[in-house]
Amino acid sequence: EVLGRIQVPEWAAEPARWSEEAIAEGKTVYQGNCAVCHGENLDGKGPAAEGFRYPIRPANFRDSGTIAQLTLPYVYWRLTTGGIRNQFNSAMPRWVADDPDATTLHTYDLTSDEGWKVIMYLYDATGHEPRGE
Repeated sequence: EVLGRIQVPEWAAEPARWSEEAIAEGKTVYQGNCAVCHGENLDGKGPAAEGFRYPIRPANFRDSGTIAQLTLPYVYWRLTTGGIRNQFNSAMPRWVADDPDATTLHTYDLTSDEGWKVIMYLYDATGHEPRGE
């Protein structure tokens, strides 16, 4: 039900049509906001990762069991919801404010477009394709 409400923008919906410019912008946003936990190599081994204990370790996007298994709406939902105070019990903060009542430290750090570009970068850099619906 929740994922059905997420509309993937037309420019982000087809991996074959992702622009190099959007992916490069996603990489810049990732490096400035995500790499501290998820690592420069997208392997979950950023400088802050050691401060977390299992099972709340940052995701290793290079592992084929992570984003390669997920749809674009799901990855976006995780970015906009985070993992704090929900079934994931992770330290992942909410980064994009799709919910007007959302309030966490990073809630308004990324725009929706920046969030999609980060997702595009993650898939491109790891060589994974988003799972189809």
